[in-house]
Amino acid sequence: MDRVKFDDVYFNLNARNLLLKIYLELEEYDALDSHLSSFEIFIRRKKITNPHRDNYLNIIKLSRKIIQLNPHDKAAKAALRKEIEAEKNPSTRAFLLEILE
Repeated sequence: MDRVKFDDVYFNLNARNLLLKIYLELEEYDALDSHLSSFEIFIRRKKITNPHRDNYLNIIKLSRKIIQLNPHDKAAKAALRKEIEAEKNPSTRAFLLEILE
């Protein structure tokens, strides 16, 4: 399998974010959990600027909460829904709310 090397950090961030969304959509939670850890380490290691850093770290945090959520716990699901609705990035908010359904 050929590997793609991204020289630009922001291309790399976007590719990692897309992979995160694919894993969530396909419910590949084991792969997603590993990906979230490596994604977070990448962000911290590369010293990403603050607006992007906070956005991506928040996506990681909310994604972890989604995969750890008990689907039968309505109170926890409602609390997570409120937290996602407070997300500043509208595309992230819409995607995560769709996954939470």
